[in-house]
Amino acid sequence: MKTLLPFFMSLLCFANVLSAQIFPYDLEVKTEAYTYLDNPTLLSDTLEGWDDPDIIIPLGFEFEFFGETLDTFYLISDFIGPHLSPYFELDEVPQKSFYPFFIANGLDLADRGLNSNTTISPISYQLTGDPGSRIGKLEYRNAGFLENIDYGGAVDSTNMQIWLYEGSNDIEIHFGPSSVTDPAIFDTDEFGALWIGFFGYQNEIESDTIDLLSLQGSAENPTIAVTTDIDLENGEDILTKELFLQGYPADGQVYRFTSKEIVSTKEINDLPLAGVTPRLVRDYFQVNMTGMNISPMDQLEVYDLSGRRVYTAQLGQDTHRVSTGDWHSGTYFLRMRIGDELYKAKIAKF
Repeated sequence: MKTLLPFFMSLLCFANVLSAQIFPYDLEVKTEAYTYLDNPTLLSDTLEGWDDPDIIIPLGFEFEFFGETLDTFYLISDFIGPHLSPYFELDEVPQKSFYPFFIANGLDLADRGLNSNTTISPISYQLTGDPGSRIGKLEYRNAGFLENIDYGGAVDSTNMQIWLYEGSNDIEIHFGPSSVTDPAIFDTDEFGALWIGFFGYQNEIESDTIDLLSLQGSAENPTIAVTTDIDLENGEDILTKELFLQGYPADGQVYRFTSKEIVSTKEINDLPLAGVTPRLVRDYFQVNMTGMNISPMDQLEVYDLSGRRVYTAQLGQDTHRVSTGDWHSGTYFLRMRIGDELYKAKIAKF
């Protein structure tokens, strides 16, 4: 059985987490009738069943994803379940570049014909709509769950689609008719639950933690949970069932991740510890940028854990003081653009 934790461990070979990367999405939950794609383009193998395939998904339009403009997503065999990766190989991630990853279904899906060397569970793509407001739709039809295929007779199945919206850059997951009766399929991640959401890390060399956004609670009415600084070597202590979705989404369930504005995450530098004081904040903190050639065009932004921007200001001077007296207690993330450089820092309000 393939699990997610070994995949996370593989990131340690060459990557460091951006210890507080913003997840720039709000959640909308709704229901609507599920419609199968009509004559889509087949992406999966036509001759034999698939399991964790490598697939290139040309979108047909430009899509903004964590501040970067993409025209292609990938399914990569290092990961299980329906997902979207900006890179085809993990070692293609540029140094000091943030690597975001979208997880539409963290269970180990596979072709229900896998053990008979046939394919009865196509993965397909279709582009709909008019230029400027098109929707790219990735469909898993009649997919099975590997644990059930291997040990339960391949009786369980699911239908689902990922929709990518041109212009708004929103992401939707649509669930169709499913038969989920085998509890063993939820043991894929050793979490005993369903992971839907995002994770991210910064491709550097020193740390071994990741940040993640997950839907938690009931499948009918989930909420967003953001967890930061997860130690990959001891992830089992944090990645518990309660952090993820309980149950499987019903036919017609839709989760929409509404995109919020974010600056590009390329070449983000850590602001020196002396650059932000204090880091444990009560009423204010100060940013010291002496020697950094500050101009009136330079900008400071502060975000909370949910990705909501709580403060923005133009800089223009070597020091900048931010009042935090009316902020809620918690962790906040600073993003500074100084000339062509981006900087990050983290503070805690108590």
